[in-house]
Amino acid sequence: MIEGLFWMRFLAPVVWRLAFAAAIGLGMASTASAASGRLTLESGGVRRSAFIVEHARLKRARRPVIIFLH
Repeated sequence: MIEGLFWMRFLAPVVWRLAFAAAIGLGMASTASAASGRLTLESGGVRRSAFIVEHARLKRARRPVIIFLH
């Protein structure tokens, strides 16, 4: 029982500091921005590439992500 109290006294301040640091970090994070990119993958010996475009770049389309395979 005494050993458990020791660990609680030791861990409680550490946990509170980590939680505080996480809250500060999340509060200072910027909002997400629109993204686009090219993705290449190989499946069954066939190589495929895709262009991934986030909806904000496509005049706010209803689908959040559009993938064009070619």
